[in-house]
Amino acid sequence: MALALRAPRRVAVIARKGGVGKTTTTVQLAMALAVIYQIRVLVVDHDPQGNATARLGVKEGEPARTLNDVYTWVLSSEHGIAPAIHPTPWPGVYVVAAEESLKSREPEGEHLVHHRLRLAFERSDAELAELGIGAVLIDTPPGTGALLLNAILGAHAVVVVTDPEPDGLTGAHKAVQAAQSIKATQHPDLELLGIIVNRFDPAIGEHGRCCADLVAAHGDLVWTPWVSERASVKTARGLKRPVQEIRDNGGRAYVRQLNNHARRLGAALGLKES
Repeated sequence: MALALRAPRRVAVIARKGGVGKTTTTVQLAMALAVIYQIRVLVVDHDPQGNATARLGVKEGEPARTLNDVYTWVLSSEHGIAPAIHPTPWPGVYVVAAEESLKSREPEGEHLVHHRLRLAFERSDAELAELGIGAVLIDTPPGTGALLLNAILGAHAVVVVTDPEPDGLTGAHKAVQAAQSIKATQHPDLELLGIIVNRFDPAIGEHGRCCADLVAAHGDLVWTPWVSERASVKTARGLKRPVQEIRDNGGRAYVRQLNNHARRLGAALGLKES
């Protein structure tokens, strides 16, 4: 496992529409980055539902500290995010777990509150580098709100996940607009890296039309290949294991598609294959 030589770059994975496979994409991308680049990857579960934490095989109540604790102590102490990092059963992947009480942060609206995650990371940059964390993926709640804003302001870059449905298309447009607005008004260094289309079925004509419309609107921001729906992904989700361990044709096809996106993401983050 290669050790990081600098503070890792952070990517917020966002979706305006729920049910598009954002969390699955986040954790599977984390595994792909860990395998391809031989680094440690940190997943920050920024959704009070805690789905990313659960998908990574971490049981509720197992981590001694969660992201909610980070939000509590970051304004009253010198601690950053590092004390909340917890190992997972997935090799090379670590998590800062969510818990339901995180949703109490949504009504908070003071200016500094929106920058808590960024502050927590900045305080822990050196520790993350020492731990060998080479990349950070932030799984966000769908929709809008203070938690999403915190996640984007705490990230260096954004990736949008959507599905090839009309509602997904609308959600992707709104997610891109939200990221562009935050860049213009609050975070000028924010990078919008791309849009990942998930759950694509080439046999469904509507999927092809929606993807064509998405490309017409956003051009090269739409990453290819469009990721197909696979039973292997559901199997892995149920087992709380990486799809890389589901060694059937569907699992291998999914991993090939996702690895394309992981390499594109890794290049944007300045990672080098070993």
